[in-house]
Amino acid sequence: MRLAVGTALAVTLVLAACGGGAPSAAASPKGSKAATATPVPSPSTVANSDPCSRVPGGTSVILPISGFGRVIGDPRHCQVFISSPAGNAVVAVDFSGRVLKTISDEFGAGAMVIDGSTLYVALTTTGAIDAIDTNTLTRVKTVATGLVKPRDLAFAGGRLWTTSGECQAWSVQLVSVDPVTGKITQLAPDADSGLSYCAGFATASSNGNILVAWDVGLEPGSLTVFDVSGAKPAIQVSKREEILGHLIDAAITPRGDKLVTASGSPYEFDQWTLATASQDGVIYPGSPYPNSVAVSAVRNGLVVTGLSQHDGDSVAEYELGRPAPVATMLNVGTNHNLLYPRGLAFSGDGGLIFAVTGVALDGSAPTVTLNILQGPNLP
Repeated sequence: MRLAVGTALAVTLVLAACGGGAPSAAASPKGSKAATATPVPSPSTVANSDPCSRVPGGTSVILPISGFGRVIGDPRHCQVFISSPAGNAVVAVDFSGRVLKTISDEFGAGAMVIDGSTLYVALTTTGAIDAIDTNTLTRVKTVATGLVKPRDLAFAGGRLWTTSGECQAWSVQLVSVDPVTGKITQLAPDADSGLSYCAGFATASSNGNILVAWDVGLEPGSLTVFDVSGAKPAIQVSKREEILGHLIDAAITPRGDKLVTASGSPYEFDQWTLATASQDGVIYPGSPYPNSVAVSAVRNGLVVTGLSQHDGDSVAEYELGRPAPVATMLNVGTNHNLLYPRGLAFSGDGGLIFAVTGVALDGSAPTVTLNILQGPNLP
């Protein structure tokens, strides 16, 4: 295997792990245009009983944290969470852009996942996983400790899944954690998968027993599909994918049978059949450099894609399986306030897109800006 290369992409990824603190302000960030969406002809309002669906988008807020980890929407409480490993915090923001609370002492806060009313956060510098009540925005307990730099976090098969070990040292172990008892089970990944180098995860809401893993930072990369319904994860398929160079983000489609990927190369977002870990022919267009993707179950599936260092709209929305955008938005330029890797998420009703920007390549101080974008009304 060859390690991923590409100077511009590498610089972007390095800066994504850094940042500068900034006060909270409900205003568009300097140097960026207000988020705009280009809807399809003759739009009509999507009927939805989601209590959050009445909240309009179009707001950008600079968050009072330094550095970005992940972003995740909370469909139950009309709020979104942003983690900051450098700021040792998780910030809760409502859909209007108001900062509700900064949850501190979340040391190295990185990957997050929500199950019911519990937000789980992987803490990279204390080797732990914390549980936060999404109703009260308070830490409930520390679920697990003793991990080494847990990188990603997912929920499948009734368990939390993360990693333990130093990335790039070929020592990473896959880890399952019982969220009730805190029992940790480590698994040495298959030697041919590349997951011992560094691993990322994706899960499906419609099939709670599927866990997709990929090797982070290798070119070409590989995809591994696990069935985690049993005591031990069972590999369904694992393949080296010659087309994938430096796979950054991936999202499983609503039926749990497809995967959409965002990788450093090629400059597109490819769709895969999970049963065979093979491309199914659907390609959502892109340009330098794909770094984020998210999927919503609304309308049989919506896909939102994100680019870094792109001279034009960096976010595009598609109907699943239809690679012509129904909307493009968020023109931030090429040198400042760029989209962070894995910086996209949907609201529960699919009407809002959360995009986190702030990467700076022009020497200015990075920020962490939450852009709450209004998706198009589709017929």
